Amino acid sequence: MSGLRSVFKTIGIALFVLLAVFAGVWLISHGDSALTSFEDWFLRALEQRGMGYIGTWAVACVLLLIAIYINLAFQMFHALERSRANLYYWLKVLLRSLFVLAPIILIGLALDRRFGKNDFVKHPIFYEVWVRTLFVVLLLAFGILLFFFKLKWKMYYGLSEIGLALLSNLAVIRSLDVSAFPRLALSPDRILAIGVFTYLLSRGITNVAEGFQDRLAKQALAAATAAPLSASVPVPDTPSAPVEPPS
Repeated sequence: MSGLRSVFKTIGIALFVLLAVFAGVWLISHGDSALTSFEDWFLRALEQRGMGYIGTWAVACVLLLIAIYINLAFQMFHALERSRANLYYWLKVLLRSLFVLAPIILIGLALDRRFGKNDFVKHPIFYEVWVRTLFVVLLLAFGILLFFFKLKWKMYYGLSEIGLALLSNLAVIRSLDVSAFPRLALSPDRILAIGVFTYLLSRGITNVAEGFQDRLAKQALAAATAAPLSASVPVPDTPSAPVEPPS
């Protein structure tokens, strides 16, 4: 029940932050001419400095919004204080926050671009950079989720790494022209891909071996704690009957 309450609290924080942001955007878009002219002037000033400057501003805006939201979530859930007793509690709060915030922002951007009048959302560079940045944030959340999966099921995580590495290397090898073997035309990107996937394969083997050792250690510990009590408690000797001397 407490976990469900935490999820609803996280969603509530996200909606509050986004409501404030989109309220400000609506005021700029639908307010008086002074606000609208400021928005146009700001976009023109950015465009005069170049496309790279626009992209930097776009990334800074979305990262600032995410930072404000994460800070609110950490404060409300006391993430850093509770992490003293639960080591990865702050990471769980971060995972929950990213999985809630990024999809809500993406949906809000899509709706605002479709029905709104905001020039920032209508601007192709601002919109594309925001969407790409949010997809990167989602990938970060999936990476944290995989971290927790590895903590609990390390051996299966390693098996998935091995399967992914083998399939990826197979896809790269299938794209090679081996008709002139042993002479192969390997481009730098293919060499890099093979190296990365081979490293992933070695990491998968390591995780499988370590996960198997951890499982054996847990089984040995369970067997030791489940040993019969009689093995540790000495049984008192029963007194033997006295032997009568022969008459």
